[in-house]
Amino acid sequence: MTRVLSPRQARHPAARAALASPLPVPCRPIKWVEGLEQRVLLAVFTVTTIADAGPGSLRQAIVDANAAAGADEIHFNIPGDAVHSIAPLSALPVVSGAVTIDGTTQPGYAGAPRVELNGSLARPLGTGTALINGLEIAAGGPSVVRGLAINRFAYNGIALDSGAVRSRVEACYMGTNAAGTEAAGNGGAGIRVATGGVVIGGAAPSGATSSPGTTRESCSRPPRVRPASSRATSSGLTSQG
Repeated sequence: MTRVLSPRQARHPAARAALASPLPVPCRPIKWVEGLEQRVLLAVFTVTTIADAGPGSLRQAIVDANAAAGADEIHFNIPGDAVHSIAPLSALPVVSGAVTIDGTTQPGYAGAPRVELNGSLARPLGTGTALINGLEIAAGGPSVVRGLAINRFAYNGIALDSGAVRSRVEACYMGTNAAGTEAAGNGGAGIRVATGGVVIGGAAPSGATSSPGTTRESCSRPPRVRPASSRATSSGLTSQG
């Protein structure tokens, strides 16, 4: 904007000096934009059928969880009031990322599993090994298996490989039926541990403390992880810790 003096103002030196000075620049607030922290939302995959494969199956849920970034959860919402038996026809996919497989999310759970993984029908594909685990967790850091009955698999009920550091197994029945009243052993260990920091048992999801017998069957660990003298035996005692 250009300022113009009137003839009277032009005769005053102060007015002429004011004309020569620059116009004040109005102050404008400075807006700071803070960068957003990059976060990966936890994904939940829900099992809605006892089918071996396809949408809503446990097999598909594991495939989807492996493909998703970050830690994920697998929940259960299978219709019906009875205990639901999932009988895979072949080995389930190996878990390759941190995941919580939570059987306590099945409606009706009240301390005993409402979902059973039954390995009696699992067979190798092609020339694959006949030693099939119920669940194998290979990598991805801490994972959790909670509130499932796992029985009748040719090898281990749960295999925690070297990458499954600090994983937990809680409130599971290993090598029994879902009621915990009948033996239904796996061919290997109930839980095979090949890594460190693993917790078997501990605080139950209901808030009560898991007592001996909640996680059933044997637990095998390599000697460097746990001394042989403190391993659980095949007598069915819980391995806690």
